[in-house]
Amino acid sequence: MSEEDCIHFWVLSKNQSYRSIEMVLEILKSKYNVNVPKSARTLLKTRRSNEGIMDIPGGKYWYNGIRNCISKYFRPLVEDLKDVLVNGIEIQNAHVSIKLRAIIADSPARSFIKGKRLSTKFV
Repeated sequence: MSEEDCIHFWVLSKNQSYRSIEMVLEILKSKYNVNVPKSARTLLKTRRSNEGIMDIPGGKYWYNGIRNCISKYFRPLVEDLKDVLVNGIEIQNAHVSIKLRAIIADSPARSFIKGKRLSTKFV
């Protein structure tokens, strides 16, 4: 873990305020010459705008969307599959073509993996 990752873990696990985060960052930078961000916002990658945050009774609500959240996990798999299906692979100096025979998943996941729009008649 990098210094930044360690601090990030500490911040999230101990629910630290921006003020205490920035105090620790300043101490690490000035006293120990550790390469860390200057502000808590940079460390935590906090958005600068309130875009997408809605006022609701009892508080505020932000929803990034299932597709956006899932895509960060599936994107590397999909990219690797595309590459292997188009280019094949090489095993012991022999080129091997690959064909995808099946995707075992529910309809929404299968449609996401294929990059197709899910028909609402199945939902």
